Amino acid sequence: TQRKTTLTDLFERIEANQRIELKVIVKADTQGSVEAISHALREIKSDKVSLNIVMAATGSITANDVMLASASNAVILGFHIGKESGVPNLAKHHGVEIRLHQIIYELLDVVKEAMTGLLAPRMEERDRGKALVKQVFDLGKQGCVAGSLITSGVVRPSYRARVRRSGDVLYEGSIVSLRHFQTDAAEVRESQECGVRLDNYRDFAPGDMLEFYEIEAVRQSL
Repeated sequence: TQRKTTLTDLFERIEANQRIELKVIVKADTQGSVEAISHALREIKSDKVSLNIVMAATGSITANDVMLASASNAVILGFHIGKESGVPNLAKHHGVEIRLHQIIYELLDVVKEAMTGLLAPRMEERDRGKALVKQVFDLGKQGCVAGSLITSGVVRPSYRARVRRSGDVLYEGSIVSLRHFQTDAAEVRESQECGVRLDNYRDFAPGDMLEFYEIEAVRQSL
């Protein structure tokens, strides 16, 4: 099966700073519906994603519609109509997505959702906690553990860490282990002590500040 366009995976093809286009084929029960839907679609404004109506016509979804969608890499949107015999299998074979709707605003919401989904998410850093290194324990080949006091927030093994000394960043990376009283900890909170070991870093010194954070993917808007 040759995979074409779907509303959920188009964003995987998008490169940074490249203008994005969603192509659709509109089929509806009446010419009035076709015109209303086409007008409403063109009113969706975005400087990041463009909408291209490849074809808008009345009638059921046909094999020709599927072949056009396959050739143009488009999604078929149907309103108050059905599919002709053989169309579902043909669409599956060519990897063409067909969406049928009975309410116009639901159809428009799907298109807006698809256009938004094409945008690569914006990555943002979320501060989670800080710790002060009090002691350093050398474990030989296993590296060094920073015996630390959590001064604010919370620390979890999944967080990333940044080591600062006199304001300068010495290291950024992942947490290898987080321990509290000699046991692995799922979480250590403010005013608690812990032992932190970081990936490929052993140059801790008492007085270093550890900053813990997460990188979150934030969905962009049109």
